[in-house]
Order: sequence, then C-alpha cells, then structure tokens
Amino acid sequence: MLVSKKRLYFIDALRAFAILMMLQGHFVSTFLGDAFRNNNDIIYSIWAYCRGFTAPVFFTITGFIFVFLLLKNPNKGLKNPRVIKGIRRGFELIIWGYLLRLNLFGLLQGKLYPAFFQTDVLHIIGLSLLILIGLYVLFHKFSSVIFQWVLIGSALTIFMLEPLYKTIELDLHPILSSYFTKANGGVFSIFPWLGYCLLGAAFAVLFSHTQKNKTTLLPYASGSLLLGLFLMFGSSYVLKGIDFIFKIPLLAMVTENNYLLIRLGNTLVLFGVFMLLENYFKKSYFLEIGQRTLSVYIIHYFVLYGTWFGLGLNRIIPHNLSTTESIAGAIVFVLVVCTLVLGYYRYGFPIERSMRKRIRLR
Repeated sequence: MLVSKKRLYFIDALRAFAILMMLQGHFVSTFLGDAFRNNNDIIYSIWAYCRGFTAPVFFTITGFIFVFLLLKNPNKGLKNPRVIKGIRRGFELIIWGYLLRLNLFGLLQGKLYPAFFQTDVLHIIGLSLLILIGLYVLFHKFSSVIFQWVLIGSALTIFMLEPLYKTIELDLHPILSSYFTKANGGVFSIFPWLGYCLLGAAFAVLFSHTQKNKTTLLPYASGSLLLGLFLMFGSSYVLKGIDFIFKIPLLAMVTENNYLLIRLGNTLVLFGVFMLLENYFKKSYFLEIGQRTLSVYIIHYFVLYGTWFGLGLNRIIPHNLSTTESIAGAIVFVLVVCTLVLGYYRYGFPIERSMRKRIRLR
C-alpha cells in the first residue's frame, strides 16, 4: 500500500464520512423529540458521542489537506501558488458563511438579524486557513521540523488555555466578537477549533515525507491508532499526574474536562482506520462526496434550514420525532442531499461548462 503522487483516497473518504456524520447529526438533533434524548439509552448515547467528534475530524482534515498540498508544491513562501489559492478559499468560506445566514425578507426591510453575525463552521474554517497561511509564510524559510513544532505548540497552548477563554465576553461589534466567543449565540469560535486545524497541519508536515520516501501507509496508520488510543484513554491520567506534581490550577481545570484531547484521540483513530482501509475506497461515490463537501454543506443548509427564505424542513417537520422516525428521516435526508450534489456535478455541471464554452467562442 504505497502512497502515490495522486490524490490521497483515505482523506477524501474521511471527509465524506465527516460530512455524512454532520448531515445526519444536524437532522437528528433538529427533529428528535426531547423525550427520546435519554443518555441512558445506548443508541442515543452512542449517537451523541459520535456526533461529538464530527467537528474535530473536519477541522483536522482541513488543516491536513491544505498544508499537505502546500508542502507538495516545490515553490516556497509567497511564490507558492497554493498560498493565493488558500487565501481565496479562506475568504470564500467566510463569505459563504455569511451568505447562508442572510434572510432576504429582513434584508428587503433593511434589517440584519442577530443570527447573521453568528459564526458557523464555514467562518471558522475559513479564518483557520488564513491563519495557517500566515504561519506558513512566517516560517517557510525554517526547516519543516521547526514549522511542525510551531504548529503543535500553538495547538496545545490553545487546548490548555481553554478554561480561560471559553466563558470570555468581549465588548466588540458582534461580527468580530463572534469569532472569539459564543456569547452572541454562535456555535463555533476560533478557539479551540483552530487547534485541530493546526494539529492536522502538523500531521501533514510529517506525512509529506511519505511521498518523498515512498514508504507505506502502515507505519502512519499504526502510529495514528496508538496515539489516538492513548489520548482517548490515557491523556487524562497523564494530566492528573502532572497536576499532582506541580499543582497548577489551570491544568487542574483542563483535567476536569479533558474533552479536547479525547476528541483529538477519536480523530487520530479514525485517521488510522481510514488509512488502513484506503484501497477499499478507490473509485466510489463515497470519494465523490468527500470531494464536494462545501457543496454538500451549502445544499444541506438550504434544504434543512431554508436559509435566505427561512422555508426549510425545520419549518415543516415536527420537532418531536421518535428515534426510529429520526433515523429513517436522516437516511432519506442524507440520500436526497448527496443525490442533488452528485447529480449536479455528474450531469448539470458538464452541461453548464459546455454552455459557457459556447458563449466564449461566439
């Protein structure tokens, strides 16, 4: 199982897995009745746990893919075309984040509702990409090892300082403060989620040597699995041991709720599993979904929440579905969204591209 110079299939497969988890998670969390949200129910507790690692996986993959492609290009610093592409992509994601939160009826009345200023996953991924580009430009003249440890050190600092900033309130305009605090009702803020992007980027620096040396994926898969399992089941004990010796109040607060490192462990285990299974994902619809995650996210937002017109499924379907109804509904929802996206890229997009060429030739 050699790493070729072509696309990394396991990454596309992992992206597909993450976006499908997000689709079903958004559907179930929206429509499942409160009476069925029982942590003593094994099905619900497994679903809730799995939903918790969806975002960490997505942010880690984002950092990994971007930096891997960045380092793959022989040009360095600002001469690397991936820098400009990354800047464009970062701002594209941020702009889409705001566009999806627009309400046309309010806009026609000259109003921007508070929800418009709340940051979502697209805003934070976009900003994280811009920060990654800044770090790359600053450290591209140093060795890749130094760049890697800057990424790891920055990420761990963000994780360890989480108790200090998780409840912070900033006296700034909502459009700015939403990037740093959840006080305005946003779901995502730059901290701690940037940490996962940075760690994904650090993993990409290490992984980039694979392509140069033509080594197999097995050592990386094994290492990812072992480190992931350690973070899941052993990191809390290590933190408690360090706290017992040094009596650091901040570390004690981190130890009490060590979810960031545990979720990183979940992510690394998934990385390892998908690397081991890479050969099974080649030439499948699953990979196509992983290559169209932004389109899937946009379409799901329109279908589920209605976005510009506020007329989505959340206004039609009652929010008290049973577990069975929620599962069935989530399956249909995922199939519909994926069919719309893949159908467009397989049939609609080629037609659209052909029409554009004809217009240019006239």
